[in-house]
Amino acid sequence: MAVLGTAVAAAGFGWQSTMSAHGAYVTAILVPGVLMMLGAGLAATPLAALATSGAAPGEAGLVSGLVNTSRTMGGSLGLAVMSTIAAARTGGSASPGALTEGYALVFRTGAVVLVAGAVLMRVWLPAARRDAP
Repeated sequence: MAVLGTAVAAAGFGWQSTMSAHGAYVTAILVPGVLMMLGAGLAATPLAALATSGAAPGEAGLVSGLVNTSRTMGGSLGLAVMSTIAAARTGGSASPGALTEGYALVFRTGAVVLVAGAVLMRVWLPAARRDAP
């Protein structure tokens, strides 16, 4: 489920990276945004469960706190990096075309990161047991 969610989010990021300054809201922003959030929702719970599954009962709260702190810090760092990429692409221009190009580059970058994450999860996460009920 984590790999599927990450792939769905990557599809949303990839789709939104095709935006243009004159694109329609529904097809350029809304539907890709829904895919991104649907994918994030599908991936978040299995990843959190996996991260806490090996913790001793007395340490589950600590591990859960570390997972949530990592998620928050990762989001903050990711936003800072992506904002820097977008600003570098626009070159200080505030024209709709330049801003859209900066955002599109950020969404392409995000899609690449998510695809790489999905591949890594597929390779390294433990496979679900097929004989489980």
